[in-house]
Amino acid sequence: MAIIYTYTKVTPQPIDSMVITDVSDKNFTKTALIGEAVNESIAAGTNICLGWDSSTGITTINSASYSFDSLYEPQYWEVKFNKDLCGTVSTVDILKFIITPVNGTDVISTGEPLDYDTSNPDVWNLTQFAYGGQGNVGYVPAGGDAGEYLDGGTGLWTTLPADQDTTYDLTAAADGTTPANMNILLTGSDTTVDTVTLVPGTNITMTDLGSNQIQIEAATGGYSWIAESGAASYTVANGEEVIFTGTGGITVTPSDAGAGAAPYTFTIDGSSIVPGSGTVTEVDATVDTSVSPSGLELTTSPAAGITTTGDVDLAWSGSIGDLLYGADDGAGNAVLTRLPIGADGHVLTSDGGVIPGWTAPAASGCANAVGQFSVTTGAAVTIDSCGEIVTFGSSDSTIEIAGDNTAKTLDLTVKNVPCASSANIGGILVPATPYSGAVQSPATGDAYPVEITSVTSPAGGCNAVVRLTDTTSPITGTFEPIMVSQGFDGTSALVNHPDVLSMGASTGRYRVFGGLAYIEFFVEFTGTPSNYLQETLGIAVAGEGGRAPQGLQTLTGLANLPTSTTMNACVTIADCGFVNVSDITGNVSWRRAVVGGKLNKFYDGTNSVIWLMNGGTITSATVADVGFRGSPTWGVPANPSSNDYWLQFLNDPGNPYIAGSMTISLT
Repeated sequence: MAIIYTYTKVTPQPIDSMVITDVSDKNFTKTALIGEAVNESIAAGTNICLGWDSSTGITTINSASYSFDSLYEPQYWEVKFNKDLCGTVSTVDILKFIITPVNGTDVISTGEPLDYDTSNPDVWNLTQFAYGGQGNVGYVPAGGDAGEYLDGGTGLWTTLPADQDTTYDLTAAADGTTPANMNILLTGSDTTVDTVTLVPGTNITMTDLGSNQIQIEAATGGYSWIAESGAASYTVANGEEVIFTGTGGITVTPSDAGAGAAPYTFTIDGSSIVPGSGTVTEVDATVDTSVSPSGLELTTSPAAGITTTGDVDLAWSGSIGDLLYGADDGAGNAVLTRLPIGADGHVLTSDGGVIPGWTAPAASGCANAVGQFSVTTGAAVTIDSCGEIVTFGSSDSTIEIAGDNTAKTLDLTVKNVPCASSANIGGILVPATPYSGAVQSPATGDAYPVEITSVTSPAGGCNAVVRLTDTTSPITGTFEPIMVSQGFDGTSALVNHPDVLSMGASTGRYRVFGGLAYIEFFVEFTGTPSNYLQETLGIAVAGEGGRAPQGLQTLTGLANLPTSTTMNACVTIADCGFVNVSDITGNVSWRRAVVGGKLNKFYDGTNSVIWLMNGGTITSATVADVGFRGSPTWGVPANPSSNDYWLQFLNDPGNPYIAGSMTISLT
């Protein structure tokens, strides 16, 4: 019966033993290491070597390593190839560049700067060429010394020639071709000649005086000029004379500066002419259009105009009693105009001070007119004033007023009447019960009775009503909000906020009703990129045309805004962020977010302003305190280096904005 052994399955290791049959030793059974068997079964190829470690049983297969070395000598450059095969190192010269010439003699270039010879595969000869002049490129040849230069034609070092400075001589002479012209000549010692020619203009002559001198002078007689008077015009040429002659009492006297020297002066004197002694050739009469409607007329006799003798007449075609006044010609100019005398009994009237006229007076006037009257206790006075019957009675120490409104409306103003009370008899008491009777006044609102005597008047004792203003309609309005500041601590002057560049889509509106005011605002603003928003932050009314900001009290209905810094008019912030930036995922935010505000936190004595409050700063930089902030603050110091500011303006698609509102009592 066969015996079957079972063994545990393991992963063989190079140093594990295994049972083998040694064919080289009569097939005896022996043990061997697995790694040793693997090593014996691998043969090394070209440039490959094997290494077996008996302690680990691992065979290492390595290839030969190679490296290059280079050797540079003044006459050649050699490249060597090194081979390391399992510690056996061999070196092979694979390339040698021999630089010629080797004997120190330059080989002159005939074109290219370098040539090579590869007839020997192991050694390549490189030949360098020296510069051969012109287009024969190469290195600078050996040699050269002080006072030598590299000749561009031959490529050889050549001694500099002796001093070659050029000297010049400046002379003047007449132009032989055109005698009137003069030449200025610049002649060099190298025989070069440069010429500048002077050409005379009109009435100019030039003369060669020799010794490099040129004489330039004007032609005899000077320039021509024009003498004219009216239609007569004359051109005065050189050498011609112009004579000044005085007539009609005018004298002409020439003079010089003395001894016949210039300047020469002609004095024209008319002082001997007596005013009024002249002769008038003609007098004509013209009447201005602004005088024509007046009836005034200016004429001459003879009518065609006075040429020798005649008369000038000023006549008026008006009647006795006519008036002259300035009328409007329709263009705002006054025209002297005649107003004929009116009919007998007519009076002069005006249409507002522009056009007067005569009008018959009214058929009857006011027969009775009242200037002043007095009422004595216990007496009664009846006044008939222009058809209006008014009776004042005082039988019970009161004043009763009765009016007849059939002809005219009776308007009564009572001044300095105190409010009615039990202690102050004679005032006006207005109960809260609306009046239900007929009211002729067109005014709106509820009507209430007025008690004339005292607070104890019996029911039905009212004999008049008073109409109170209707207060059921609220006052609403809008305004343009603007960002303002009063410095860091609120004690500076109120100004437009210095860190705000411009206001964006900002709106403000308010409503006043029942003694309460509701104000809301939305402000969007911009700033210079990378700058910071700092100091106190407030909302006020924008001044017109860029002028200083104004307080909220300047709005209609808000004149009674409280100004006490201790009152608690709370500002609610509805939103604070950046336009077009997500409030949830946006990666920009306010450093100090606006969380609330108060009216007149920093009152300057004039302007009511909404001042904003932020959430305060982080109290500690430790990880445990991140997110915990101190007390809210109102002003942010100008110190962005400590990362303390409202916000930093960025090149971001959205501008910062604030939205909020406030409700406050005006009483």
